[in-house]
Amino acid sequence: QPILIIKTDANGNEIWRKQINKASPNVHDGKAIVQDTSSKKIIITGYQFVGSETKDHILICDSLGNKLSQTNYSGILGGYPYDLIQTKDKKMVMVGNAIYPQMIGGTNLNRSFIVKFDLNAPAIPIWKIDNYDKLALGNSFLCLRELKNGTLLVAGGIDTMLQLNLPRQSLNRLTKIDKNGNVLWNRHYNYSTNTNTFNTQSIMSLEIANNGDWLTAVQITNTSPDPYFFVRYDSTGCDSTVNYCLSVGIDEKKNLEESICIYPNPVKAVINISFFKFNIFNEKINYKLIDVAGRAIKENELSLGGKQKELSININEIDKGVYFLQLYNDNKLVSIKKIIKE
Repeated sequence: QPILIIKTDANGNEIWRKQINKASPNVHDGKAIVQDTSSKKIIITGYQFVGSETKDHILICDSLGNKLSQTNYSGILGGYPYDLIQTKDKKMVMVGNAIYPQMIGGTNLNRSFIVKFDLNAPAIPIWKIDNYDKLALGNSFLCLRELKNGTLLVAGGIDTMLQLNLPRQSLNRLTKIDKNGNVLWNRHYNYSTNTNTFNTQSIMSLEIANNGDWLTAVQITNTSPDPYFFVRYDSTGCDSTVNYCLSVGIDEKKNLEESICIYPNPVKAVINISFFKFNIFNEKINYKLIDVAGRAIKENELSLGGKQKELSININEIDKGVYFLQLYNDNKLVSIKKIIKE
């Protein structure tokens, strides 16, 4: 199973094809491909079989698909790469999971890994992270994108069995890593559809929206049927349920939401917001009214003053439809309410 590279024109007509072999056993896989914008070199990542081991590989070819070099980064028993990007500084970053000899139930444990390298000197990585996770069955980095400030946003799955002291689940994970290889934060999200079944959850694809939001494609297995769906996160890593927004804790979020009443709903012109236990809120309240496409239609800052703890938002000029009202207090997202404008 050699690697096959095919180049086409804009209409899909084949220009050339190259088959890249390796020594027996000739199993050679390509998962992601990037062409360098300057040198036009072609960089492919995937896995290969080397004896009884599975090795990751970085394959660098010239612009015609002729092999120039091949490098692997994950040690011990190798690993599986899944995605590859070129960053703004013209370097390459690859993600995947690394395999280790420790086993549970006859299956090797693994850790997620990420490596940054220069395509002109791939043998020595600029930096590598392969020891951030604890050893487990379901840890992986599956896809990544670069944010405007050069920070890397990496997505995949995280095994809670040994990682988070929770019942065994493989949850979605988002990890932020700066351009120097420092982990900024790691968050997990549980979209289990059946709490009595072991769910393997993974973010399989990741894109950045024009407004900075993060769009993900999510897969859950072992649930019969296996759902596949999409989740949109804002630039802080919060999804529309608030429950997985770690700017506030779950208990704090529940306390804050129970202290807010939003009415009427459906609404014709004015949204009223009443605050109970108002001493737990700071004076400044920010809101965003988001449409179903994730765009901020209206946003502003409001002030809680005196003993009257009620605010109003006039949306008379807003078109009829479904919206989400996000409330922030002290830069923390404390509530999201679906609003129907009549």
